[in-house]
Amino acid sequence: MNVVLIYPRYKTRMAGGLEEPLGLLYIASTLRSLGHSVSLFDLSFEKDLGTMAGALARADWVGFSSSSPLFGKAVEVLAYVKSVAPGKPAVIGGPHASIAADEVLSLGFDYAVLGEGETIIREFVSLLAQGRARECPGVASRANGATRINPRRDFIADLDALPFPARDLVDYSRYPTIGMIASRGCPFKCLYCKPMLDGLFGSTVRHRSAANVVDEIEQAFRTAGNREVSFKDDTLTVLPLEWFREFGAALKKKKLSVRWQANSRVDTVTYEKLALMKELGCRQMGFGVESGSPRVLEFYRKHANPGQAEQVFGWCHKLGILPHAFIMLGAPDEKIEDMELTYKFLKKIKPRSWTVCTTTPFPGNDLFTYAKEHDILNVKGYEEYDNAENSLLGRMPMKLRYISAGDILRYRDKINRHLFMINVFNPKVIMKAVRRPGAAFHKLWNMFVPSK
Repeated sequence: MNVVLIYPRYKTRMAGGLEEPLGLLYIASTLRSLGHSVSLFDLSFEKDLGTMAGALARADWVGFSSSSPLFGKAVEVLAYVKSVAPGKPAVIGGPHASIAADEVLSLGFDYAVLGEGETIIREFVSLLAQGRARECPGVASRANGATRINPRRDFIADLDALPFPARDLVDYSRYPTIGMIASRGCPFKCLYCKPMLDGLFGSTVRHRSAANVVDEIEQAFRTAGNREVSFKDDTLTVLPLEWFREFGAALKKKKLSVRWQANSRVDTVTYEKLALMKELGCRQMGFGVESGSPRVLEFYRKHANPGQAEQVFGWCHKLGILPHAFIMLGAPDEKIEDMELTYKFLKKIKPRSWTVCTTTPFPGNDLFTYAKEHDILNVKGYEEYDNAENSLLGRMPMKLRYISAGDILRYRDKINRHLFMINVFNPKVIMKAVRRPGAAFHKLWNMFVPSK
């Protein structure tokens, strides 16, 4: 079969950072392993949908992947696909399809893939050729106005068995880092992620072998060039210390030197683990600090406290790992004094880079359910599910009792001003600007637009 895959980030700005569509690259490599021909259109940099016309005319079916913030664009691109290639089955996977199958089908998609797509797509293409795609496990479809949701598949047990992402299908000159996934699944219960994440990857952590990850890094360097690796795992540091030791041994065996970054939680690291990660090339770690208010953290079900964050940020400063703080302002019932606690706490821990987001309920998470039940949901379009963009534009995704959009913007600016000043006027940064102005500019850019 000829398959066209589309990443619908078309003429849109998303504040969360620029990253390649890794999920679609996994699907592309899976399809290729079955002998299918795959074209991928990454619309992040495309100005004219007409560039897809020829490939769409030759396609047997078209696949999309979309998050909730991007879903409005996915519907827009789907309309174009239907206009130039009527009758071609349109399939969508990714976060939004996995938690809103009935919705995506009602808006024109023919099939929705629920959860991990690599094993589902293998059976789907076989059944599609037989005219029986509606029977495929893990797939939802619509007929005669009714949605049919088939039983889900088990999550993939052996992640090492997956083919590496088809990185030759994207232009890496446009991307600052190489995305990598070492594990899937998250055991934590944060209000703003769960249970949506469980539907995507489950609550049990499954991880690849360190050797398999290093093999992929080696292959990625051959395709995309030797550049920084960005681990996209929800929390890479849930992996045990022994995994990182094996990672180091595999890098040494391959004679690879890698600069990398990842996301973490402050309650999943020790000084020993961070020190080993630094030795193995870790440059930056992003931590979900969220708030300096214990009351707000308790509401978020974070189960981590400011004291832990203070300790971990101190370790990072000592080791030379750049600690990035993800901050959320605007929880239900958050007050001015809670945001003031966050501001004072950030002054204390001194993150080297940071992202201030507006607390945003996403479809499929418990915060979304809470907002609907308390009649405070204030999202007017799919693009307003982008929490970082909401912060930049001053959008208010929930109607809050004690604080206004203006209050959130005031504290966003207060935080940004202080952290910018202490980082820009850091003597080490000034010396780097004198010696290596390009590197200094890159650091300043990463303060506000870190790779996830």
